[in-house]
Amino acid sequence: MKRIELSVILYSGISILSYLVLVSCLAVYYPKINPISAFCRRINAAALPSDIVCQYKGTDAHFMLYYAKNSVLFTRKESDIKRLVLSKKKVYCVSEDKEAFESLRSSMKGRVKVMDERANYTLFSN
Repeated sequence: MKRIELSVILYSGISILSYLVLVSCLAVYYPKINPISAFCRRINAAALPSDIVCQYKGTDAHFMLYYAKNSVLFTRKESDIKRLVLSKKKVYCVSEDKEAFESLRSSMKGRVKVMDERANYTLFSN
């Protein structure tokens, strides 16, 4: 019976230790593989309340809702993002779909300005 109690205590201790190591590793490496928080910090520093913040294509993981101080528009349609870029308002947008972004950039001919690119994500503006 004592060995069963010792086993449960040892298993619990190793599980907690493993969890703490996992969480600390994620805190270090996650921002490198998902730069949404860094992009939102740049957007928050530059954007006015009247500016448009959006996410174009990608996974729609909704991290931008958490990090951005402006409301976030999610769109998958190229026509919607073109309309936004051509509008008179300043637009800050994050895209995770490299091919869709390159297609947009080539069709907009200089209207799209890349602010940052990391880990297959692109932060751009008009």
